[in-house]
Amino acid sequence: MKIILFTNGIWGMPVVEKLHKEGVLGGVVLPSGVDNSALCNYLEILEVQWFELENKDQENELTPWINGKNASLALVFCFPYKIDKQVFESFSEGIYNMHFGDLPKYAGPDPLFWVLKNGESKVHIVVHRMNQYFDSGEVVYSQELQIIPGETYGLLGSRLSMFSSNLINQVIETIKKDHYENTESVPVAQLPRPTEEDLCIQWESQTADQIESLINAANPKYNGAATMFRGVKVRIIEVSPIDNNELIFMDAGSIVRADPQMGVFVVCKDKKILRINVIQMPEGVFSGLKFAALGIQAQERFTSIPVESFEEELI
Repeated sequence: MKIILFTNGIWGMPVVEKLHKEGVLGGVVLPSGVDNSALCNYLEILEVQWFELENKDQENELTPWINGKNASLALVFCFPYKIDKQVFESFSEGIYNMHFGDLPKYAGPDPLFWVLKNGESKVHIVVHRMNQYFDSGEVVYSQELQIIPGETYGLLGSRLSMFSSNLINQVIETIKKDHYENTESVPVAQLPRPTEEDLCIQWESQTADQIESLINAANPKYNGAATMFRGVKVRIIEVSPIDNNELIFMDAGSIVRADPQMGVFVVCKDKKILRINVIQMPEGVFSGLKFAALGIQAQERFTSIPVESFEEELI
């Protein structure tokens, strides 16, 4: 059996390596317009052929390329484009997608963001037979993993990509054994890509745990979670929860302590404390210690970005 892999970015490397090691990798399809230089260099070392796909050339260019590889099965892993119907017809065993997030709950183009933002303690790697609808089709394999407390988007995605490569043989054997057929296609509700509003801290309504979850979900892909400080938009990239037994009578977002040796500490709606570890400002990216050394004072406050500013962006 030869397999064509549709993938994107460095997260695809472990799966490429595994399929190549098993001797079943017939070629790799990559999206164009994306910096895949590291992945392409790796494919060159492995002497694996690849095809850079533009959405418009699937029928006239991609399909003949696939047909020349004599592959009966395709795997899709972190691939951003919708695959056309005629491409499905090129694979007698079908096309299967490896999706990070339980289906249909976390259907959509960026499930890991929502898994982390929602504070889930577990994440699923789900394999389903693809059809013309995104993240639809029969689920053939599912594996549940614990999320490590404090894990960021980048760390979790990298760990899942390594774990996925170890599932390849099980997934292939499951597909070969049960011979899944195309079933009736039914669209499922999709979670969208996060908007700038989704990436903003709401100090008045979010707890410390919710704010930490949002910041982890936005690191590094979305450059952290946005908030206002001294009238300027900044992005908080990393925080740590701090044990605190004191009852603090300050508004959410207020700085309760700023110390160049200890950092900057902020109180949240539920009176829990977060320490700012990394923050991005117009002047640069700073550690919490460097941020405190800039003259930050206790009683200063982070505030939510006004809703009107998002409405202005849409006009």
